[in-house]
Amino acid sequence: MKAALILANANVIALNRKFSNAQLIAIKNGKILAVSKNDDLKELRHKDTKVVDCNGKAVLPGFIDAHCHIPSFVESFLTLNLDPRNKIRSISDIQVKIQQLSQGLPPGTWIRGKGYNEFYLIDKRHPTRWDLDVVTSKHPVKLTHRTGHAHVLNSLALGLVGI
Repeated sequence: MKAALILANANVIALNRKFSNAQLIAIKNGKILAVSKNDDLKELRHKDTKVVDCNGKAVLPGFIDAHCHIPSFVESFLTLNLDPRNKIRSISDIQVKIQQLSQGLPPGTWIRGKGYNEFYLIDKRHPTRWDLDVVTSKHPVKLTHRTGHAHVLNSLALGLVGI
């Protein structure tokens, strides 16, 4: 049987002593066809087989991470990082981040921030809608607390969501 995809030159971690020195994984129809040495590449490959050179990187065949927070991970790339480890020490620091971002955005574009922690802010309180209104009235703003259980919106955002 020929493979549709071959991951070659890999450090295959198969958690099976029988495959302890494997370097290649052959896949067909979404299933693992073979776990073997690079020597078997010619036997498993045909003209339409896609071969990926893993350059010695680790590959874990069949490993499924059933507990992952993909939406949160993606959101981390799309929101302001307001975590205290990111030098957010005050509501003023939050305002500066929002103001910097708002200058490059067209009016009406949502600004979202995540991870603020009032215990680490000099102010020792949550930001308010009025704190956010001072920075921008042209952009709806939503800040999410570090727990994900509290949100602060500016007046424009509150109006847009019907509050």
